[in-house]
Amino acid sequence: MKVGTTIDVWGPFVGLIAALYLLVTWQANPLELGFDLLFTAVYYVATALGVTVGYHRLLTHESFETKQWVKDVLVGLGITGLQGSPFMWAADHRLHHMHTDEEGDPHSPHKPHGGWRGLFHAHMGWLFGFWKKSRSDLIPDLIADSHLRTLNALFVPIALFSWIVFPLLVGLAVKQSLIGGVQTMLWAGFARAFLVQHVTWSINSICHKFGERPYGIDPQTGMSTNVHWRVLLLLSFGETRHHNHHAFPNSAIHGFRSKEEFRGDRAGRFILWLEKHGLASNIGTVTPEDEVKRQEGIERLKPRTPQPAAS
Repeated sequence: MKVGTTIDVWGPFVGLIAALYLLVTWQANPLELGFDLLFTAVYYVATALGVTVGYHRLLTHESFETKQWVKDVLVGLGITGLQGSPFMWAADHRLHHMHTDEEGDPHSPHKPHGGWRGLFHAHMGWLFGFWKKSRSDLIPDLIADSHLRTLNALFVPIALFSWIVFPLLVGLAVKQSLIGGVQTMLWAGFARAFLVQHVTWSINSICHKFGERPYGIDPQTGMSTNVHWRVLLLLSFGETRHHNHHAFPNSAIHGFRSKEEFRGDRAGRFILWLEKHGLASNIGTVTPEDEVKRQEGIERLKPRTPQPAAS
């Protein structure tokens, strides 16, 4: 597991450095470079939706329902983010919600560390030091889905194909040269994966360290925050409304406290778009009354994530 994690984490970084090196040393055709950057951007959007909508809001929290083929596509796109298999990702995140910023939280910047060391631990250090034992008791609902079991079993070949083979083949087809194919692979494969990974990991680190806590601190919200940094908000598709999410983990919409917040929650808007076209239903939402009750401590929405099975 640690060997695979090392490759997943450092491989995209090495590829990004190689892409930048080629950019400086190789006389790339401006049109070819423009194609690489456009393809990378489109591929990034697809991958980010796979992680934020597929892995996070659909699998982990079941905050909406969708057709089986849509779920399969979203989870498949999530795999292209190189952040672990669907089952591992969902189990880790459900564990995070069970022990938010307390002992047992796999990636809190506050415990067992703190300061800058804790920030690094929450961002990516936990991937190497955290003992990833089997946590099938946290995801019985996912394991029961035969489609998800197949996708989970195919994680490695799908990840490798999306990371290396697919962008290389696209580059070769468009540019008709090996060096052109390699450049496309480095940008759309490695650089894209690097950006998606670090944006996602920033939710673990930055969004538990800096920002606002409109619902205060309690066992459910922990030290989570809403971070309004525009670049991170844009790249994360609204995941930086992280404190809102911890306060109402069942909600498929994270930007609900104001019209401005909703505009920034592009993942939530995408889910509503799916609903408009008959591809999503039973969408978890938060009303203004829910917000008031939460702030007053009258009512708290409970996560739908199943608790560990009794031993």
